[in-house]
Amino acid sequence: MATDMIVTGQQIFTALSLYGPVEWIRTSSGRNPVEGYMQSPHVAWRFRGGSNTDMAQHIATLVSDTSTQEEWTLDHSSRNWLLAPSRVLHECAADSLTFRKAAMHITLSDPDFCERANHDLALIIFRMRDYKRL
Repeated sequence: MATDMIVTGQQIFTALSLYGPVEWIRTSSGRNPVEGYMQSPHVAWRFRGGSNTDMAQHIATLVSDTSTQEEWTLDHSSRNWLLAPSRVLHECAADSLTFRKAAMHITLSDPDFCERANHDLALIIFRMRDYKRL
């Protein structure tokens, strides 16, 4: 994977900030800074003051219209938003795992998936950034 297709936390924050003030964010993408393995990516965040239905639908459409290798889920049903590969959420439900444990299991067992998913996340974030700039 080209290193320019690994999105940084700052790039994610900057893209989301185009849609509203980000109050809180947690990301996982690229390589683990200590161990060096490719991580299963996800983004969790909260907009200050919440979000409106039109913005939520707009972001959901951008995510679903991005041509990705893996299926992605955008959950904005609660105060915190979550953008993650659907596989992680399916494994949570199927194996009664926490999100963190499911993501770690996939990270350690399927590095090819993590490569594809990180590439996908970069595409999604760059699309969100570029669309809002138009």
